[in-house]
Amino acid sequence: MDKKITLKAQIRNNNSNVQDKKQVNSYIPAVIYGRNIKNQNLLINENDFNHIYSIAGESNLINLEINNKPPVKVLVKDVQKNPIKDNFIHIDFYKVDMNKKITAEIPLNFIGESKAVKELGGMLVRNMDVIEIECMPNDLVNNINVDLSTLNLLNDVIYISDLKLSDGLKMISEINKVIISVVEPIKEEEAAEEEKAEDK
Repeated sequence: MDKKITLKAQIRNNNSNVQDKKQVNSYIPAVIYGRNIKNQNLLINENDFNHIYSIAGESNLINLEINNKPPVKVLVKDVQKNPIKDNFIHIDFYKVDMNKKITAEIPLNFIGESKAVKELGGMLVRNMDVIEIECMPNDLVNNINVDLSTLNLLNDVIYISDLKLSDGLKMISEINKVIISVVEPIKEEEAAEEEKAEDK
């Protein structure tokens, strides 16, 4: 991604300026770690992070400004959510060394239309939504396209090895794994039998 993504943070400690309970609830606790950096506990504005995460996800570099100091390049390495409210409750940031290769999970972007689905009534079975790659930080991409138009017949399959990667990206995921396939449609009799089995 060419566009610079900037997120502000403040160091979380006993002397934090965020005192009032209502204000505390609008911030997400976080931690930053990585090579040549001391682990630091942070606070991130919830609204700011929700916006940035919707753009950057876990596969784009973020310029993290801590206490208004010069930004450091980070990736979101992990997030935790409240299982009931579905809001973020903790974030892990990894400080990236721009001169060293990193591994990252890149989302798959499914494009095109399958002839086997459209004309033969096949059903798509998706086995994965991300793949793991290795690259220099500046070579990171938003996503990797998976072209469904290559699925022309029932039982056709797209493997990881079929993907076309940009220059600078190296596959880490096993290339013989199936990303998506087309299976024969379930017949009405079979569907009825499955429903009966589920009801028992």
